[in-house]
Amino acid sequence: MVAISLLAAPRLEAREKPVHFAYGLEWGFTANLYYHYHVNYVAEGTGSRVDARESKVVMRSNGNVTAFAGIGIGRKWEIGALCGYHGIFDNRRVIPLTLRATFFPKGESHMATKYFIEGGIAFASTYDPRPPMLAKLGVGKRIELSPRVKLDFNAALQLCHDRPDAVFDEINHVNVSSGQIRTSDAVYGGINLSLSLNFR
Repeated sequence: MVAISLLAAPRLEAREKPVHFAYGLEWGFTANLYYHYHVNYVAEGTGSRVDARESKVVMRSNGNVTAFAGIGIGRKWEIGALCGYHGIFDNRRVIPLTLRATFFPKGESHMATKYFIEGGIAFASTYDPRPPMLAKLGVGKRIELSPRVKLDFNAALQLCHDRPDAVFDEINHVNVSSGQIRTSDAVYGGINLSLSLNFR
């Protein structure tokens, strides 16, 4: 009996610890389904002002890989920061820095349902005083592989507000120089599916 109690102690301690440190890696895939853009620029050669905007349904796919670290509070909450490499649209890659809050309605268990909300900024290849914004709202399943290793399956609605630095002039069929761009806004919406390994 004493031996059984000693063997069970580490498992109980890992589960009952009120605050614990957590870290891990996440791999994901985003299917972008919605695209809205608004551009305003001075056309090359003619000097005329061009203002164009459009909303449309698209089918684009991008991948992401992120590392995260945070704390678990009791058995129902986890708060962490994420950073990595994220594709958000065609030829558009960013380094996101986001915060995620995760809630387990029935607490963590061998197979627990979770809900999460995430948001933050992203850094592109060129400096922008108003960086892209990234947000996710999702649900997932956490499977306990061992007391200290968890496997998560996540599905989320993803929304990104971007300011692309590359604008194509549809009239003259050339790229618009950065000095001629007055407005460049884009919104991408889609579904993100991801898999993550969590350690504590």
